[in-house]
Amino acid sequence: MLEALTYQEMLEDIAENMQRKGLKSDTIGILLTRPELDTGKHILDNLEYYHFRTGKVVNFYLPGYGAYWHNAYPDGRVVTKINDVEWSFSNEMFVKFEDELEQRSIFNDLYRICKEKQDINAISDALGARQMKHIALQGIVAWLPEKLGSMFKEERHFCVRNMEKK
Repeated sequence: MLEALTYQEMLEDIAENMQRKGLKSDTIGILLTRPELDTGKHILDNLEYYHFRTGKVVNFYLPGYGAYWHNAYPDGRVVTKINDVEWSFSNEMFVKFEDELEQRSIFNDLYRICKEKQDINAISDALGARQMKHIALQGIVAWLPEKLGSMFKEERHFCVRNMEKK
């Protein structure tokens, strides 16, 4: 389990793992949850288990969570222990991480889907449907004459709406 105080620090840690430790194809998870949510409670209740179970095979990043920074943030509070080390949570740092993720376009879609769907199966279905739509559009464009296909790619981002009052 790795703390992820900022998005940039997480990227730096991933880059360091690639350069120093040769972990070019390790599995990375970003756990986005607050300790008071049901998912957060479940993860925190099992975090030490996940820590030992995954070892160096999987790196989970926990935005807003961290060890060894007691009293570093006014809103920080101890929420769990991993290997006898207390971990704290800061809403301030969690929100800063979320804000950084929202600036990345793929995460905007993911947040929207997660807000609309109630369970992990519905989220998975929505992401799968989104990917299938993308693949289908690529297939259609591939069959179009070259000029028509390139026009479709360029124009699909525009829409027209009549703003006149009726």
